[in-house]
Amino acid sequence: MQAALSKLATENDELRSRYEDMLKENQRLDGIISSWTRSSASLNKLHGVMKSSGDKTGLGYDGNDSSTAETSCTAQLARKNFKNEFCKIQHGTAPRSTIC
Repeated sequence: MQAALSKLATENDELRSRYEDMLKENQRLDGIISSWTRSSASLNKLHGVMKSSGDKTGLGYDGNDSSTAETSCTAQLARKNFKNEFCKIQHGTAPRSTIC
């Protein structure tokens, strides 16, 4: 009976020690998570300050005049010279042969 009681007391001490170690680890991890939460909040605040809601730079708009709704892709298409030609279909040779 005394041996069983001694064994239970030893097991209780081991469990108490493991509990204290886990409590310290939990507090350490809680500090890390709260640090990440503060960093995330600071980063979100910094990001909100850096760019106004009407700023469209970096979204494909021309950087020279951000008030126009013309994208850089549209501006490139407008600058190209498209050559419009009509081609005659040559009858009798091949069904879809053309002469330009």
